[in-house]
Amino acid sequence: MLSNAANIALIVTPIVIAIGFYFAYKQWASIRKARMADIVISLTNTWDSERMAESRRAVNLSGESLKKDYQKAIENKEEAAFGSLTRLGDFFDALGVLVAEGLLECKIAYDLFGEVEKYYYNFYKSVIADTDYKDYVPYFSRLHQLFTKEEGCRSKTKKKSAS
Repeated sequence: MLSNAANIALIVTPIVIAIGFYFAYKQWASIRKARMADIVISLTNTWDSERMAESRRAVNLSGESLKKDYQKAIENKEEAAFGSLTRLGDFFDALGVLVAEGLLECKIAYDLFGEVEKYYYNFYKSVIADTDYKDYVPYFSRLHQLFTKEEGCRSKTKKKSAS
């Protein structure tokens, strides 16, 4: 009689453990999705804020001369150097941290900010490439690499589905 109970326990125990792992995984996945939703809402609220709109206007006005305007603002200790001209780069740097560290899926971030990141990266790349600012927004560069890779994957998928 004892051997039957032991045999049943040997069979049932791995099944119970597997079921436990399954439910733990489902709960973890649900928490991860909720966390990503919170991050997306926070990012879009930040992007739509008046301060970010001001920063986008300042960067757009600087355009190709962003690096020169940024250096001039630093030299003159103007507020623009520590606010409107840097805020947008800081935003994409923070987004880069989230994507590079796996806290936000690249495809979701790309869907939300892929086109605007590419647009603003063209302004910031001269600042980023300057050795004086090599530590400024390192994850912005990483984000640009990840988005370029994501864009490449999507274009390959479109080519396959077109044929």
